[in-house]
Formats: sequence, structure tokens, C-alpha cells
Amino acid sequence: MATKFKSSVEIDGYLSLTSGNWIQVPDGTTLQRPGSPAVGMFRYNTTTAEFEGYFGSTPAWGAIGGVGGTVTEAFKTIAVSGQSSIVADSATDTLNVAAGSNVTLTTDAGTDTLTIGSTASGGVVTVERNNYTANGSTTAFGVSSTIDSENNIQVYLDGVYQDKDTFTTSGSTVTLGTAPANTTEVEIMHFVSVDGVVAVDKFTGNGSTTVFTTSMSITNENATQVYLDGVYQSKDNYGTTGNNVTFVTAPPTGTAVEIVHMKVIAASGLNANTFTGDGSQVAFTLSTTVTDENLTFVFIQGVYQDKSTYSVSGTTLTFTTAPTNTHVIEVMVITQVSILGGDITEVIAGTGLTGGGTSGAVTLALTAHTGDVTGTTALTIANDVVTNSKLGVEYTASSALTSAATIAVDTDTADIFTYTSGVNNTLNFTDVVIGAMKNFVITGGGSSYTVTLGTSNGASCTYNKISGDYDDTSGTKNLVQIKWIAVNEAWYTISQPA
Repeated sequence: MATKFKSSVEIDGYLSLTSGNWIQVPDGTTLQRPGSPAVGMFRYNTTTAEFEGYFGSTPAWGAIGGVGGTVTEAFKTIAVSGQSSIVADSATDTLNVAAGSNVTLTTDAGTDTLTIGSTASGGVVTVERNNYTANGSTTAFGVSSTIDSENNIQVYLDGVYQDKDTFTTSGSTVTLGTAPANTTEVEIMHFVSVDGVVAVDKFTGNGSTTVFTTSMSITNENATQVYLDGVYQSKDNYGTTGNNVTFVTAPPTGTAVEIVHMKVIAASGLNANTFTGDGSQVAFTLSTTVTDENLTFVFIQGVYQDKSTYSVSGTTLTFTTAPTNTHVIEVMVITQVSILGGDITEVIAGTGLTGGGTSGAVTLALTAHTGDVTGTTALTIANDVVTNSKLGVEYTASSALTSAATIAVDTDTADIFTYTSGVNNTLNFTDVVIGAMKNFVITGGGSSYTVTLGTSNGASCTYNKISGDYDDTSGTKNLVQIKWIAVNEAWYTISQPA
């Protein structure tokens, strides 16, 4: 027989149930949750049909998993950097995995395995290594081939990365601003052939800024190398989203920040491997096979390691001396670099165009014009639609000139030119085109001044008079009309009011 208690029951010890029995926990809807919950509360939610508890560093109600007859709540929220999160609509929602361009998906129901493969063909990266020992005076060091861009060069002095402001490149020579000290190990890495672009962005820390914006978007964090005052930074010290590199801790004031970015890198192009030294281990297994030691970059505590300090065979990297206990080891391996331009999935016709498509040959055509201008390929202007207001000033404007011995006339600025003669005038014309006709209204000065037609477009010109003579009687208006049949030949008439 059940015993009911009208108030809380506290048990100072433990509750033991005999085999074959059960315990029923409180149940209720989401709206019936306790108004002032405490960490450790446990109940069955009839709204979501699942057990839930009040827990966490920031306490909240959350589902408590269990095994039943069906699989529920395979996922709740999947966060994707730079994208919207995928949120389950219900406890039995299904997550769909889709293959993108050049990607294959293979499932094995027996082993519950999803294999993601690539069908893309990658380009090849060729990296040359050049090693020298400094003598305290030499500043110029040669590399094996011509340098296309300073960004394709990385210089290390005794393992410390050198800012690109400290050296220049010309041809196949790298010249340092200051000669390295005697016996300094100089290593120059040259990216000879890269199917992409090596971009370098430089900043100066101010002690508070943690986010730095690069010149190009970053699709793969492994395609970046970040240095603070020449010291390589582990990927644990920063993250990338779009064009932003965000540091966990703001670089100190005055610190030189250099971000090296290979654009665009295939997701499989750069492999990052991180290990922790124990003081005795010398061999470390990489995630990919290395075909050329020059395609590896090894850093211990952020300090670049000369390639003479280790060797690589297959997937095994072996140090000459075991890295110190607790020291962080980061190994970057370049496998393939390829341009991820992506496929064109659709051509869309913009304003004034028709056509487009998503596959095959795509044709774009001009939209049919209506109104005053009609047609698609050959356009036709309707009759009587070109008005005076549509014409240029060379057909509609009047320009007042100043009398002088030589008057420069730009025929492209007006149709009618006026002035009152005050001396003997010579008119020189510029911007003359075949077919142009210009009108001059010249008022006589009353002193028998003359008007001479001079050069056309800077050269001599033949002027053929049709009729009339210039009259310089004071106040008499002379209309001189000139028609060019060539840039160096024109016909003209002179007339006065009746």
C-alpha cells in the first residue's frame, strides 16, 4: 500500500530499492517546471518526452540522455564557423550530410562510418631550401631559382623568423638589411611554384586589439602562419573567420604582427600536427605522408627548427635531440595546393539582358527596347524624337568672342560666334570635323578692319568663297557661314542685312 506525504521528505543517507522494483520521478510540461529551480533537480518533461535536469556551470534545464527502443536526439545544435548553426527541430530530427563540389561521401552502415573523399586534382607546390652560415659581413644570399615575389620567401636566422621589412629580393638574391652575426645559421625557404597566391599582411599591436583583418578571406586556418616579432604563433593562440584573425590575447604595444596566408588552399593542402615533448621521445607520427622534407615546417615553442635538426621518412618525423618536456611541437606539412575557384553554377541576365541558365552553353541577349528607341540587335530611333534639347552645345549654343589680331575658335563649343571688330582679325579653328558648319556674326568697327580665315586644326586650309564681302562699316552686322567639306577645305558666304 502506498504511503503519501503532504510535505517534503529528506533522507539522511541513501534510498535502496529491492530488485525488480522501480521509482517514478516527477513529471510535467515545460511550463510546469519549478519557478525557482536548483542545481541537481531531475524530472520527466511530458512536452519533449524526455528526462531533463537542471545543471551546468551556467545552470539551465537540459536533456539527460537515456537508451530506449528508438534513437532520439542524435544532435541538437551544430555550429559552423561563418555559417548559420544547424538546429534540430525535434528529438528525432535527421542531420543530412551533402557532398559539395569535388567531394564524395561513402557510408558503411555496418560500422556506422561516413568517409569523405575528394575528386579534385591539386596543383603542386615546389619549395626550395637554401642554408648558409653567416660570417658577420655578408648581406646578400642567393637562392636556387628566380624569386617571383618577396611574399614567396621566408628567412630564418637561428630559427627565428625574419620580418619581410628586414630584407629585399631581386632576381635570385635575398639581401638582408643588416649582416647576420658570425656563425648565425641562415635558412631561406623559397616557394618556387604555388597554384595560388602567398599574401602577407602586416600590423602593429597596441596592447588591446585582438582582431586583425587580412587582405583576403581565409578558407582554412592551416593555410596561415602568424608571427609576433618574428616568433611563430601556435594555432592555439588565434582563430580565423572570413578575413579576420582573432588572437586569444592582444599582442603587446609595438609588437610587429605578420600574417602569411596562402590563398587559395585546398582543405587538404596543409596539414597541422601538434605534439607535446616529454624529454625523451624523438619520433613523432604525422597525419600524412611526407614526400619531401622541404615541404615541412617544424616549430618548438614557436621557434622555427632548422631542417638539419630532424629528418622525415613517410609519416615519421625524427628529431636529432628529444624536445624538452612540456614543450609544444607544431609540424606543418604541405601536401597539395590548388585553386578553389569553384564551378559556375548559374549565369543570370542583368538589367537590359535576357537569357542565362544553369548548365550547358548559356546565351545572353539584349532586351528588346521599346519607346523612342526600338529593337534588340539593330536599334532604331523613332522619327521626330531627337529634339534641340537632346543636341550638344556645338549645335545649340552661342559664344561671344573678343576681338584680337588672332582669335582661336573652338568649333566644338558653340554653333554661333559673335564679336565686334577692333583690329584686323585672323580666325584660327580647332576641333574641326567634316560636315561642320559654323556661323559668325561680326559687327564692323568702322576703321576698314579685315577678317582673314586662318588655320584649321593647326594646319593650312583652303577657303572657297561662294559670295559676299566683309563690310567694316561701324555697326554693320556681317553673317559669315563656313561649311567644312574636309578638315583642310571649306566653303563660305558673307552677307549683311538688306
